[in-house]
Amino acid sequence: MYGGYEVISVASALVGPDAATALLTSLQTAPSLRGGRLPRSDDEDGEVDSGPYRLRGWLTEETSYGGIDKRDPLADSIEYPVSRPADWICGVTQVRPNIDGLAWLDTNEEVAVATETWAMKDGGRDARGPQGTRLRVSPDFLAKLANKAEAGVIVEVQIRRRPARGAYSNTPDYEELRYIDDYVRYFLYAPDDGWRDYLGRHIAWSEDR
Repeated sequence: MYGGYEVISVASALVGPDAATALLTSLQTAPSLRGGRLPRSDDEDGEVDSGPYRLRGWLTEETSYGGIDKRDPLADSIEYPVSRPADWICGVTQVRPNIDGLAWLDTNEEVAVATETWAMKDGGRDARGPQGTRLRVSPDFLAKLANKAEAGVIVEVQIRRRPARGAYSNTPDYEELRYIDDYVRYFLYAPDDGWRDYLGRHIAWSEDR
């Protein structure tokens, strides 16, 4: 669709095992699925620690100011810094950043966590094209993260699609279409149970994800 765009975002947090299933179900069956409900590390408003109810962020909230890179014509909207494991997570999982701070190595000097950032703009006056950032973790690190934190890992996947301006201009129900909920799905990982959705169905992920 010319002029439209799609944004895919993935967030995750650590949830206490006693309340993990209940939280997964309540998030997925909420009246409105808007996403953005999982906290980052040290998020005083979003984190919960009350008896069996524990929800804790494990990634930092990084803000990109660009700085002098904004004057670099080759930077092409690439963002830095990007999200990374919180210091306490690095401590309990025994990973350390490499020299450029874009990957974290385990005790065997293998990459356990890596950040990626990219931008491929078309170069026009209103430049468009794919761009984004992501944090990739190995299956071994994910299992260690859950075990060391004594928690499950809850993941939120959100897809937002926006049409070109005026795409609904001739549609009588335009005002209603504007407020349709985005696609949001929640999943839970536990080392002894693998991945499952809010209905308890197990999900098999391919090795290249």
